[in-house]
Amino acid sequence: MKKILLACDTDNFPIGAFNFLEHMHQHRPFLLTGVFLHAPVEDLFFPPAISIDNPDLETAKADVTAVQHSIQLFSDRSIRSGMEFRIHEESAEYTVNELVRESRFADLLVLSEELFFVGVDKHQPNYYMKQVMRKAECPVLTVSEKFKTLSRIALTYDGSKESMYAIKHFSYLFPELTSLPTDVLYWVEDTEDEPPDMTYIEEYAARHFSNLRFLNKFFDKNTYLGTWAETKTDTLLVCGSYGRSGILKAFKKNFAEDLIEHPGPALFISHSS
Repeated sequence: MKKILLACDTDNFPIGAFNFLEHMHQHRPFLLTGVFLHAPVEDLFFPPAISIDNPDLETAKADVTAVQHSIQLFSDRSIRSGMEFRIHEESAEYTVNELVRESRFADLLVLSEELFFVGVDKHQPNYYMKQVMRKAECPVLTVSEKFKTLSRIALTYDGSKESMYAIKHFSYLFPELTSLPTDVLYWVEDTEDEPPDMTYIEEYAARHFSNLRFLNKFFDKNTYLGTWAETKTDTLLVCGSYGRSGILKAFKKNFAEDLIEHPGPALFISHSS
């Protein structure tokens, strides 16, 4: 049985992510641990360039009330769904480092693509989400609030060690999903480009995914990646390291960041270090 963490801050309960977890639970049960974070605390959570006034008593009370509301919603829905669950709200100063430390003892960490600390910074992925995705010691799954159902898997492949690490990690962690229609996606900037080591990836993927097809996606610089992503709300996209790679060299931003800015597919991010 897997242990999955669902992170929620204040009253930003991630309905889409929880719907995804309910869907997953139907395939195979797991232990779901809700990690409930209070508002960021100066010096402990904020980047050095950002400073806020200490919250007054009324703000602190509102924060506690908001967290308790999310905990109650999480508990009620978990019971209704028949999920085994735990609740972790260790302190009113729960920081990124504590969440990262807890990820060391989990198989997967789940975040909302739109709501993670949206009350502090609405632009996603914000500073806090980036920190979690970079530092987490287990794979991270980001899920859009638009999520309704999962019907397809997409494996992003560029021949790198990191892209293969993510594909392997996903197939080991979620064998129950490997029978879904699965695309191996390789983005190219020129129609003459060929994916590297095709014989090897074909041999590997065919052993682990039973409904497979390979797609070269021609990258037109006039067509933004977000336009493609926003139509894939029924897809789980498997992505390698949080660093840039050859998958989309034309983009200045991180591949994962660009996808999260335009919520569509659920995004499974795994890195080897």
